[in-house]
This record gives sequence, structure tokens and C-alpha cells, in this order.
Amino acid sequence: MDTDTKSVLLRRAGINFYEVTRSGIPSYILLTHEEADTTDGGATTAGSWQIRTVNTKTHDPDGVVVSLAANVFTLPAGTYETDITALFAGQNGHWQMRLYDTTGAATILGPGMSAQEGTINTQICNTNVFLKGIFTIAVQSAIRLEYFASVAVAGNGQGDASAQLAGMERYVEIMLRKVA
Repeated sequence: MDTDTKSVLLRRAGINFYEVTRSGIPSYILLTHEEADTTDGGATTAGSWQIRTVNTKTHDPDGVVVSLAANVFTLPAGTYETDITALFAGQNGHWQMRLYDTTGAATILGPGMSAQEGTINTQICNTNVFLKGIFTIAVQSAIRLEYFASVAVAGNGQGDASAQLAGMERYVEIMLRKVA
């Protein structure tokens, strides 16, 4: 049975704010592709598996991710549950994603769901592509997210920047949870 523990995180005006942790439930890891406001996600190349940008370790409270460099993240041996969402932009394209273990030279998850996108009033629209599942690696492994695109799109194929919203642009979210 899981047990909750709490400790006072902050006390303000006589009110305690608690940090609650639950033993037995692993915390999640969030790796992302982030760019400065109004910066597009980058071009896509068509016809073969390509490396998708992953440049930020957004959340990893337990320090599971050994490293993140050059779009490759290193994980210790174990079983992981993952939920990945990535934006793609273009006209009438198909996209798929997979996780590729560069240490073992093998696909460990995917390819995921394919998406087809069109245009709305001749405007290019962002499309979400998803990859979900569980994978196991027997040894510490360097992993990268890859995509396959049916059309090449210069500049914003990996996501079109939002001109209406201020702040950082996010084009990929990789949520991981080490389950064993």
C-alpha cells in the first residue's frame, strides 16, 4: 500500500503549504523542444527517419535522466512508460515518430500514429502527432526521438510559431515515467 508523506514547504501568514510525496509512485520526467518566442520549430526532411529536436530537461525531480545533449537523452536500464506529443506543420503531409536506441542500434518504440494535415483558408496549421507505450532497456542507453515525414517543409515543418501568444514556443513533449 502506498503511503503519503508531507512536509511543510512554506509557512505564510500562519498558513502551512505542504509538499506531499507518495511513496511507491515514481515521479514523471518531461523532456521538451523549446524555442524563443516567435521562433519556428525547424525544417522537416522527407523520405527517411530524421532526428527530432529535444533540447530541454523541463522536469526530472529524481534525476533519472543521465544526460541530454545534441537531441539525445540517456536513461539508465529499466522499464519506462512514455507519452509523446510533437507538432508538425505543412500542407497535406503524413508524419510518424519512433524512439530509437542509439546504444543498441534499434527502434524501441513505434512508429506511432500517423497524421495527415491540410490547410485552413490557405494557412499552414500545426498538427499533433502522438507516440505512447512502454519500453524496456537492459543497459544504460542513449535514446533519440525520430520522425518520418512524407513532405519536406522549410523553416517550420517541426512546428509553426504562434504569433498571437507571448512566451516560449514548445514543439515536443516527451513524458516518461520509470516503472521498473
